[in-house]
Amino acid sequence: MTTHRPTDLHEVGGVTADVLAEVRDWQLNTERWQQIAALLDSVEDALRRRDPGDLYADTADLQRLGPVRIVRIGSSPSLNPAPPDVRERLVRLVHELEGLLATGRPLPANERPAPGTRG
Repeated sequence: MTTHRPTDLHEVGGVTADVLAEVRDWQLNTERWQQIAALLDSVEDALRRRDPGDLYADTADLQRLGPVRIVRIGSSPSLNPAPPDVRERLVRLVHELEGLLATGRPLPANERPAPGTRG
């Protein structure tokens, strides 16, 4: 079976920006937030290399880490918003992807929002 690997960075970047914006609002356990933090490294690398195939795969992996809707009876999962460092990275990546969509290239570092500010 052949896996579809998109080649349009602009199209994939738009989907990735939407998913990253959703991730900011998720409530997850600590382990999931750690997995997302590690996956953001891969998203950043794919964006830096301008690799739509890897960006697409990373976006799908992010979606799979999203909130679980089925909870085992009797369990009380400890859910938290994104840790501040993860939230800052999400904001920065969304802003960078929006720059890519608007100009065809990621925003230079001096045009990115400062950590802790809204993008």
